[in-house]
Amino acid sequence: MADARRFRFVTIVDRSEGKAFMIEAMDRAGRTWLFEDRDGGIDLFDPAPGDGGGPRQGAPAGTLTLALDGENGLRGAGEIGGARIEFTGRRRERSDFLLLNRGFHLVNEAPFNR
Repeated sequence: MADARRFRFVTIVDRSEGKAFMIEAMDRAGRTWLFEDRDGGIDLFDPAPGDGGGPRQGAPAGTLTLALDGENGLRGAGEIGGARIEFTGRRRERSDFLLLNRGFHLVNEAPFNR
């Protein structure tokens, strides 16, 4: 069943360069929001075009409440753009991604030997 309201992946990226919450639906359509931490969850924002210094936060898009579920699990619930969302996920380690683990990258910040 390829229902676009079901998710294949929910990815949360929390790095010093920025924080992003990404969803990939069953039909492989994806969406990305920036987020700010709040007590017990995150507030999502639509990305606004950057001014050369990277993306900036745009309009508020939703809120999610996050809770740990066991040692490597995460449960999330909330609303994004007026639609309810609930998910249960588990942490994936870098070693789970064979190509990245072996040093293969499809996109590099700078071309090789330049």
